[in-house]
Amino acid sequence: MKELFSGYYRPSEIDFQKIWQSATFVLDANILLNMYRYPEEARRQLFTVLQSIAPRLWVPYQAALEFQRNRLTVIAEQKKRFSDVRKVLDSSRAAMISELEKLQLKKRHSSIQADELVSALDQQITDFLANLDQLEATQLSVTDSDPIREQLDQLLKEKVGESFSQEEITKIYQEGEIRFKSDIPPGYKDQKKETDSKSDIFSYGGVIYQRKYGDLVLWKQIINKASQDSIQSIVFLTDDEKEDWWWITDSQGKNKIGPRPELVNEISREAGTKLFYMYNSEQFLKYSKEFLNTNVTDESISQVREVVRASLEGRLAFRQLELVAAKSVLIWLQKRYANFSILENKRGFPDYIVRDSESERNLGFEIKIFRDPLTVRSILRDQKYRGYYETKEGSLDEITFVFVMQDEEVAHQTIQILEKNNSQLPPCVNLIIGVANLENEDDSTAEFYLLAEFNRDAL
Repeated sequence: MKELFSGYYRPSEIDFQKIWQSATFVLDANILLNMYRYPEEARRQLFTVLQSIAPRLWVPYQAALEFQRNRLTVIAEQKKRFSDVRKVLDSSRAAMISELEKLQLKKRHSSIQADELVSALDQQITDFLANLDQLEATQLSVTDSDPIREQLDQLLKEKVGESFSQEEITKIYQEGEIRFKSDIPPGYKDQKKETDSKSDIFSYGGVIYQRKYGDLVLWKQIINKASQDSIQSIVFLTDDEKEDWWWITDSQGKNKIGPRPELVNEISREAGTKLFYMYNSEQFLKYSKEFLNTNVTDESISQVREVVRASLEGRLAFRQLELVAAKSVLIWLQKRYANFSILENKRGFPDYIVRDSESERNLGFEIKIFRDPLTVRSILRDQKYRGYYETKEGSLDEITFVFVMQDEEVAHQTIQILEKNNSQLPPCVNLIIGVANLENEDDSTAEFYLLAEFNRDAL
């Protein structure tokens, strides 16, 4: 039975010994990107473990490409935490003083003296902010030279796979349409890719990519590598937690048993690989102590676990923000195009289609939450390509990308960058910049306010 259904069997203890001594370890993009999120010592220890198995490391081209495309966004995200902390401290202090003043303690109570508390708190905040300034001065910025990437470049020299041709990629996309309809892993959970204002279609090296098929392309590259090099055992290191990679079962909570049985079977069938297993960063560090006798500390393992967990929670929270943003824009569209029908496109791109029955025109609206004005030009470049593709090849007469922001100051900075950039959008492609209050999960109260339009033609 085991030979027929090997995907449903965990490796034996002997198998695990073989895996750690001889397997090829394949790195996902999120393993590389999380390097920027770890505390320095945890990052150093992870690098050390990876260096100990350096001859057996390999990165699929798709993973390396995703790392390069997302690196600056992660760096900006880490840098932004400093201003977020300052805002929290300023608002908390102001709120406390305001509430204390409302009590009018000096007039209405003889013994409660809050001045000492406010003074002590001011000093603590001042000391903390001074330390925060010093830490921020050492934090990597998007324009700095990048020692982390330089270290990765050295570690992964000649260990990155080759890209597929456009013909091979297109064939995978066609297969992906069939696989996703039947929930065949991996990647079907990405049919509506959760993005932070990134285009669903982009190009690099003369090849057109669709982000929703990224995991499937990566998986095909792993199989191709295993087949070409006759690799007998592979470990895939990924911090992706979705069920289209992991075999997850409910037993007093969610439990990850291992890779999806379908994946184990497919790589065995297609490449002859006898052992395929998966670890996230925490598991990789934890078991490296047992099988490689590494000096990884429990503190570093805990820090890695918290970063991975926070990253997952952040993606879930961001998805909720996306839903509220989409609802706020829908309400705005209903007011702006009161005499037209508006359809929600549940199949994916774009989010909404406004139909003019008289002229028989279809206007698409794709909503993106946008946070960092420094990356606006590269993101817009991808969006322009997607819009041009959809209006030329699809059923849309016009496409408008709606960048929704929570911070009006960030929105105005973005507008200034776009105006200075002075790059023309293609015909039938428009851009709208606006703000919305997305903090309230009750999306019926979220309002979208338009601040600027670029190449927008009236109906």
